[in-house]
Amino acid sequence: MAATEGLSHLPGAASEHGGSGWTKLVLDTYTQTMSRSRDERGAFDAAVAIYREQNPMLSEQEARRGVAVLICGDR
Repeated sequence: MAATEGLSHLPGAASEHGGSGWTKLVLDTYTQTMSRSRDERGAFDAAVAIYREQNPMLSEQEARRGVAVLICGDR
């Protein structure tokens, strides 16, 4: 399954922005940041910032969990 499929369980997935567009943006942000610097924390924080921009009603903790699920899967 692609990383952006079946994400209705993610915080903010039911937002008015739709799931697949912003989830791809979050993943692309993480991937591109990692390819430039290999700074995992910086890449994760950048992805969280995008996630929160797209889902402004979420807390920092919810956004961080959502990004973790996107990157690592729901374990």
